[in-house]
Amino acid sequence: MKYFKIYLLVAFLSIVSCKTAQETTKVAEPEKPIALSDAQAKEIQGGMWIPSLLEGMNEDEMKLLGSNLTAKDLWDVNNASIKDAIAIFGGGCTSEVVSPNGLLLTNHHCGYGTIQSHSTVEHDYLKDGFWAKSYDEEIVSPG
Repeated sequence: MKYFKIYLLVAFLSIVSCKTAQETTKVAEPEKPIALSDAQAKEIQGGMWIPSLLEGMNEDEMKLLGSNLTAKDLWDVNNASIKDAIAIFGGGCTSEVVSPNGLLLTNHHCGYGTIQSHSTVEHDYLKDGFWAKSYDEEIVSPG
């Protein structure tokens, strides 16, 4: 379970720290998993982090896990940060706006029903996933 949480954190931070499709000029190669030493793995706290305490408690761990974001990029009380791009939808699910075009990042269970509604026998997005290579290929969800 601990490694699953680390994987989710790395996935979230990787998505949030990526450039938008408009800024990207070539297709990136898949990243290799982060190899941690036993000592580094013991330093990882895991679990949920308190946003206002990221700078003092979790910034080193964020860097260790491969994040290019600073704690202030995520949470800054006095300035714009990712905390300002949080939306609530679907009966209490939260999401973050991660692109200038309105792309939302949310938890798997929050988008499950919508993903399922777009799936077909030929395209099982719950099983196989989906990656739009252009804006024209994106699947629009109502709401």
